Amino acid sequence: MGEPAPDFDELRRPEYPRGGAPVSPAAPGVATAPARPLHGLPARRGEAGASPAAWSVAGWDLYASVRLDGVRDSGVKPAFSLRVTPAILVTRDVGALRLVAHAAVGAPLYGSQAEPGVRYRFGGAVRYQPANDTRIDAGLEIARAGQAAALLQDANDWGAALPDGRQLACGSARINVAGCERRAGGMRVMKQAGDFTFTASAVAVSSRWSSAPSRQWPPSSPPRRTGDDVAIAGQFRASRRFSHQFEPYVDIGATRWRSAQGDAGRQRVAAGALFPEISLFSGQIYAGVDMPAHGATLPVFGGALSWSPRRALVLAARAETGVADGLPPDAGNALLSPGGAQGSEWRAGRRTWLSLSALWKLAPNLDLTLASAWENARWRPAQPVMARREDQTASAAATLAWTFAPEWLARLEIMAIRQAIPHGPPQKRIVTALSLQRML
Repeated sequence: MGEPAPDFDELRRPEYPRGGAPVSPAAPGVATAPARPLHGLPARRGEAGASPAAWSVAGWDLYASVRLDGVRDSGVKPAFSLRVTPAILVTRDVGALRLVAHAAVGAPLYGSQAEPGVRYRFGGAVRYQPANDTRIDAGLEIARAGQAAALLQDANDWGAALPDGRQLACGSARINVAGCERRAGGMRVMKQAGDFTFTASAVAVSSRWSSAPSRQWPPSSPPRRTGDDVAIAGQFRASRRFSHQFEPYVDIGATRWRSAQGDAGRQRVAAGALFPEISLFSGQIYAGVDMPAHGATLPVFGGALSWSPRRALVLAARAETGVADGLPPDAGNALLSPGGAQGSEWRAGRRTWLSLSALWKLAPNLDLTLASAWENARWRPAQPVMARREDQTASAAATLAWTFAPEWLARLEIMAIRQAIPHGPPQKRIVTALSLQRML
């Protein structure tokens, strides 16, 4: 899984979509929802929605909401839970500074998603823009979340700040994570000089996760486990815009994972080009090399294509092949890992990833998102030499969002994941969530 979004949406002030490269896939074996169409691509035909009404308190703009979630998760007991979550977002512009803080607390009303207790998310961010060609973003966040929402949500800004858009921590390579506590911080600096754009970013994520035995094959399920993950990543990108149709760039980035099971990571150097607007299409292609912390250097190739045949419809496809640089799923479990190799003893192999998605605005107040993803990743342990591990993960997601009144939002989300691993039957999980949110 990727960054574990909580069982609620923190209230966000709508903003115009940001330009840039498409978000790349998450870590090998990731059980996460495929990214939505145009996530990170320049928006050409859509329009930003109107901002919700805000209260003004001592110069701060305050947005508040309360949300009721009913979730059915096939991977936990009891399978159904009900939770209420009040949330608040405050913003303020002070000259060249924009200050933002958000808080949300989710209290269980019935059942639990494998782990009872209050869920929370607190964070703050600062944007400093002294000139139109310079911008600095920094922020911190702490959260305690259940895994059901992580299967349903897209990457947040922390994931987008990483070298490959990866979502990090909280059992990112495990399908049966029950919940986690997470701390994250990061910074991004952007500078434009004529037609050139330079971007540097860094992020650190620390988490403590717990897993529960699978309900699907109890006889061979591992016992409940806990663990700590730390990930650090950085990236530098330089690009030049020749026109609205062509923008080449160069990327240099590195990611490092550390956990009780071992360590992993990679360095990447790649060059590519963005095609922000060619008729009804936009896209990206890139190529380079991946240098894993454990394993052989491999070439990386990838690309994305988005097509908007109608104003209300966007279709997108993405693909990449490169190094499988994360820890193998359940790398510390001797029953699932040939030879019982720890994470640091695995040599990364190749990862292939494909995602298809569609965003359809059925009506002015009704949106439908469909997405699917497939990934194949391989590793080889140091001993025994002939052993090899290959994992395949497939996922599909559907989201229907309906704004049936100016201050009311209803949303139905369905996410299904299947992960095939050696030395055991496939792991499966289906999460369905029905949410009702009221702006206050």
